[in-house]
Formats: sequence, C-alpha cells, structure tokens
Amino acid sequence: MLNKEFYTDGIGNIYVSGNTVRIDFVSQDPAAQTEANKPVYYISGRAVMTLDGFLRSISVQEDILKKLLEAGILKKTENVESQQPLQES
Repeated sequence: MLNKEFYTDGIGNIYVSGNTVRIDFVSQDPAAQTEANKPVYYISGRAVMTLDGFLRSISVQEDILKKLLEAGILKKTENVESQQPLQES
C-alpha cells in the first residue's frame, strides 16, 4: 500500500478536461515576494482524478466544513468580496 503525504499551502489551479480533473497544489516560496510584498507560490504537486472522484471529494470537504462551523472552529464572514470566506475563530 502506497502512503505518500506532502504539505501544501493551497490549491493553485484546477483544470478539467473531459472526465479528468487535475489539481495543482502550491507552496509558498519563503525567500521570495512580489514588488507589492505579496508571497510567491510555486507548484509543488498535482493530483489527477476522474470527474466523479473530484465531485465526491467536494462532498467530503463540504461535510468537514460543516462540522468545523458547527464546532465553532471556523465562522462565516459577511464579506462576499473576500478571497478567504472563512476565518479561524
């Protein structure tokens, strides 16, 4: 059984082509910043799965998000414009 774990700072892009979904994971370069002092990210890995598997994974994430909200670990914000709709409480 293959058990390979890696750390990621987030998802950079998701590409869908037919029944195949590719998810690019990104990591922050700790030594680099843009001219506007924003972090620089690089692709650190990629997951490839079927569209059906991707849709199932969204359902799992929604269930976890609901539990975190119910437990008070995260809270919803009213700012629709924000790129980070959830904050740690």
